[in-house]
Amino acid sequence: MVRILNSLLPAFVALLGSMVAGVAAPEQTATPETGIELTSIAPIEYDDRTGQLVARDNARLSYDGWLLVADEIRYSQTGGRAEAAGNVVIMKEGYRLLADKVEYWPKEKRVHLVRFRLGQPPVYVSADEARGTIEDLEIIDPRIFYGEPDKLAPRATADSIHYFGDRKFKAEHLVVRLGAVPLFFVPGITSDIDFDDQYLEGYAGYSSDLGAFGGLGLAVGIGPRLDLGGSLGYFSERGLLWGPIVRYRPHRHADGATGDLRFSFIRDTGERGIDNLGEPIDTDRYFLTWDHLQTHGDRFSLTALVNAWSDSEVTRDFRPSLFNESQQPDTYAEAAYRGSNYQVSLFGRVQTNDFHPMTERLPEVRFDLMPTAIGKGFIHELQLSAARLDYTDPEDQTRLRSDRLDAYYGLSRAIRPQPWLTFTPLIGGRATHYLKTVDGSDHYTRWLGEIGFDAEIRSFANFDFDNEIWEINGLRHLVNTTIQYRYIPDANKGRTIIPVIDREVFSTALPPLSLAEIHPTLDDLRDTNTVRLGFDNVLQTRHEDYGSRDLAHLYLAGDVRLDANPGEDDFSSIYALLGFTPAPWLRAQLFTRMNPDTWKIDELNTELRLIDLEFWQIGIGTEFLKGEFQQYTLEGRYRINDTFSVSGRVRYDARTTILNEASIRIEQNIRNLWVIEYGITAYDGPRRETGNRLEFGLQFLGF
Repeated sequence: MVRILNSLLPAFVALLGSMVAGVAAPEQTATPETGIELTSIAPIEYDDRTGQLVARDNARLSYDGWLLVADEIRYSQTGGRAEAAGNVVIMKEGYRLLADKVEYWPKEKRVHLVRFRLGQPPVYVSADEARGTIEDLEIIDPRIFYGEPDKLAPRATADSIHYFGDRKFKAEHLVVRLGAVPLFFVPGITSDIDFDDQYLEGYAGYSSDLGAFGGLGLAVGIGPRLDLGGSLGYFSERGLLWGPIVRYRPHRHADGATGDLRFSFIRDTGERGIDNLGEPIDTDRYFLTWDHLQTHGDRFSLTALVNAWSDSEVTRDFRPSLFNESQQPDTYAEAAYRGSNYQVSLFGRVQTNDFHPMTERLPEVRFDLMPTAIGKGFIHELQLSAARLDYTDPEDQTRLRSDRLDAYYGLSRAIRPQPWLTFTPLIGGRATHYLKTVDGSDHYTRWLGEIGFDAEIRSFANFDFDNEIWEINGLRHLVNTTIQYRYIPDANKGRTIIPVIDREVFSTALPPLSLAEIHPTLDDLRDTNTVRLGFDNVLQTRHEDYGSRDLAHLYLAGDVRLDANPGEDDFSSIYALLGFTPAPWLRAQLFTRMNPDTWKIDELNTELRLIDLEFWQIGIGTEFLKGEFQQYTLEGRYRINDTFSVSGRVRYDARTTILNEASIRIEQNIRNLWVIEYGITAYDGPRRETGNRLEFGLQFLGF
């Protein structure tokens, strides 16, 4: 409800600041008082009986930038009162108010409105009467609409609404409705005008594992900075899913906390199956999510994320959108202070779920000095950290603990012998102290050093080439060649006694090269004597309006290992990223990783998308990872008209010859207020959701 009043009241307040206004009339003008101008097409008359100036026929009264237009305006200089009647319109800076009658006392800042209508999209209000002052205005019997006064639009009624000068309001006997259907009643509410969006969602459907299901979630403001509500859903094969919703935010344009906490619980009476550890899932299931962000000035911030799940599959079963965002729930908090060129942070990560491996940081304190000039062209940077680490693998119950101190210092200087060449030699050192080791000794300190350089070569060429079909007006080829070299000897020393917690994980990307960048794998280092080559190519043409636009982009990169570690090849994979955007209706992209020894492709991802900006788009994609999967995706969308659109998606795995997913969805837009989505999806393959799923979703566009 507060959302419904959010846009209305600022407009109404602005109206009361200095209400009556006008522009000079083309024929008749009167200036009864300083700053007030009365104009009309017909001659302005003086009423001897009432002592009023009377303006008729496009009568206008202006004051302090406000414009009052009416069939007739009477102004009494003695009483300091303006009266307007007949097609009254009040305007200023995009605000527009209509009324049958208006009375205004400028000196007292008092107003009386009769049968008025006010709108500031997307909120509209009407009332029989409003009276009071700028500091305390009472709106009698208001009727508030979100969007146009449509029969399906959310609306609210109240006995009265008081607006106060500190931008707060108080509503008595508030009833929120959807069309003619009442949703809830609030005896009284006091809140701030500057209020963020409310929360509303609805869903319904059928799936082979959940049965028929449906639910509603709603949170409304109960104060200037707090929303309370809840969610309720029913699954015919599983039971009732319910829980509270709490949302909060700082006071208007001030520092403070913003957060969203949601908890859902279900006593699952269906076929629950097993979790990712192969253990049976309990009957009582729940999931809690909490996001928190707090700021103080421009320098301090506190960020927190909490995810507590009863089992690894609970969101996958009941909230697939949450599961798609995060398959391994994380819980952490970080407080950070940012200086002009440094940052101090306190970071903690805890294990709130026992079904995924996680490295807990209990906590980690860091100081980071950003690369900073120190004179004579030299730049230095510094990293300091102290951490208590605890790692547990729930599958084999492996547990490692480590208390670790770490420091890095680097020094570099950029040299530009030519405008097209930048050469930056660098040197750095890293010291890591472990208070305990795995062999039972008291402590161990590892000292590492690095030398190397970064070189960048920029070049370009222009070509006089035109093509009307592709709208090409000249070509420019930009080439940026980078050469990086790092030598870090004996990086693996102490490996047999170090608790290897921050370790290297599987990734298809090039690993960090510099000693300054290896903090995520600090306990799992290897000797480095490597040259990394990169070639970044961009092909551009002139933009028809301004600047340029990219037609094609090719990036190539790879490592040459001068001293390869055991199990490594002398050459890394060759990485290639190719993109084409020759026209607004065509986009193509390819990423591949190729073994230079065998010239076989280890990874290949492609996408081709055709786009009609008004009606349709279609995309074809492939995902290939050697020894893992080979999938093909086809998806498309077509806008039938302003009300209906249809979309579909097919995903096929050629390696297993299984159609993993096939879905089709229809979206219906109802008067730009509601979007209803109907969908049916068929799943197959070795996944928990195997079967059919029929869904129905409802979204209010204003929330």
